[in-house]
Amino acid sequence: MASPSKRPLFLFFAFATVAACDDGSSQPAARDRAVDAVCARFSACGEVGGSGDAYASMESCRVDQASVWEKLWPPQECDGRIDPEQLDLCINAINAAECGEGLDVLNVLLNKCPKSKVCSAPADK
Repeated sequence: MASPSKRPLFLFFAFATVAACDDGSSQPAARDRAVDAVCARFSACGEVGGSGDAYASMESCRVDQASVWEKLWPPQECDGRIDPEQLDLCINAINAAECGEGLDVLNVLLNKCPKSKVCSAPADK
């Protein structure tokens, strides 16, 4: 388990699991961008690969986070509806999240990356 200083980031992204882009509209591409950003952030915060870290490896982070983002942005509701500007705002917010700051992570998930914003483009025809 993550150390006390790392728990807020880990716990919040774990919470996201329970809560629940090539041309800018593909849900799989958007999901993969979010997964890459989150796992890079976990790594930058020292939460990947060490004893007691949130993830034993980048691969385990990617597998877990793919499931998280698949639930947050369901393909049946989001594929073909990804708003590229909102996705960029979401990714930038993930990249800027403060290590160990649970409220910052909460803000990212609830205010910067919700389905209602990221999956808000008109459906592809």
